[in-house]
Amino acid sequence: MDPSHSALPVVDDVVRVPGLGDVVPAMRDEVAGLGLLAQFALRAGRDASLRPLADLASDAVIGVHSGCALLAHRVPGLADWQEALAHQAATAAALQAMQSYRAPGATARIGDLAVVLEAHARSVATAQAALEARLLSAARLQGPDGFGPASHA
Repeated sequence: MDPSHSALPVVDDVVRVPGLGDVVPAMRDEVAGLGLLAQFALRAGRDASLRPLADLASDAVIGVHSGCALLAHRVPGLADWQEALAHQAATAAALQAMQSYRAPGATARIGDLAVVLEAHARSVATAQAALEARLLSAARLQGPDGFGPASHA
């Protein structure tokens, strides 16, 4: 089917959709940052400190989670989407895991954190990709106003 004859607007990236374009890129950056922290932890060695790395990872996860919460205010019904629920579960699990490494007196090794962080980074990235795919589908149905203020009037 030729997209030029479609009644639905051609949207190839959620960052071009009003109401999504200011949030999704920041979420992508946080997801990428989480992945980079996992790679760093894998290479850091014994001398790396757990708590600062866990703090940074927690901040990244909170950023991703906050982005999804903001989108839930802009996109009607998003809070009930399976993709949003999976996204929330992935970020909650990652945050809970990081909290155990942030606790005073945590005795885990950096290698333990690296393995846990890598697993959660993958989980959050997968959830982010699924959420973006659903957002893209919804944006095509929403029309040219996207999810900006005019679409809620």
